[in-house]
Amino acid sequence: MRCAAHNDETGLAWLNPGDSAVKFSCTFEEASIIFKKCLHSSLLGLGTADAVRRCLWVLDEHPTTEFLVLPGHHLYRMDYQKLIEAHRNSKADITVAASSATTNRDPGFGLLKVDSHNQVLELERETGQYNSNIRSFGSMGIYVINRDAMIRLLREDFPKANEFANEVIPGAISIGMKTDEIHKENIHIPIGIGEGSCIKKAIIDKNARIGKNVKILNIDNVQEGNREDCGYVISSGIVVVLKSAVIQDGTII
Repeated sequence: MRCAAHNDETGLAWLNPGDSAVKFSCTFEEASIIFKKCLHSSLLGLGTADAVRRCLWVLDEHPTTEFLVLPGHHLYRMDYQKLIEAHRNSKADITVAASSATTNRDPGFGLLKVDSHNQVLELERETGQYNSNIRSFGSMGIYVINRDAMIRLLREDFPKANEFANEVIPGAISIGMKTDEIHKENIHIPIGIGEGSCIKKAIIDKNARIGKNVKILNIDNVQEGNREDCGYVISSGIVVVLKSAVIQDGTII
């Protein structure tokens, strides 16, 4: 799903000053509406900004102060508290999570050029060429955006923008909104999936470990199967790697 910030069912969540946790305040009916709006955006080939714009009505019903925008197709564990604290301490309108690495990451989120105070000067598409004289970091597509800034950007300044990475964030920088970045070498906590592995239509349970060059694809389209002795089962065509299971290097499922 291509929606971003705001619920327990669709990936949307809101934040309030002084709280140490993300608030999940959607009713089932609200979550269902948000899901349908985000799915509609996805099916039309639109982006995360369009998905969030369709759900801005939530701001009228909840005391939301900030949005945490997350890409829905990433696999990682991260402590968002430091990102949120950095955003609040800097008094920025927008804070972008970035990675020092320029390889093994999604280039679609762009390259951040920042000054000595970690303020973003430019967000540009990656070309594969890097200027060592300019401080640059790879955007992770994760943003904390203040409520008023979000409303202004999506409803007033860029009402037709579909993507945060290519349209909204560069636009915010161009109109002078304070945009900062926070980066760490180890911002992603390892989640136990080995290098070179490919996983599709699968559920990985808690504390499972996937070796290197593992392929979990169900290429034979098996609908039901019990291979608990090997650490997985197949239900309705979905491969479920069991809790604490270990899938050895090179395994093909």
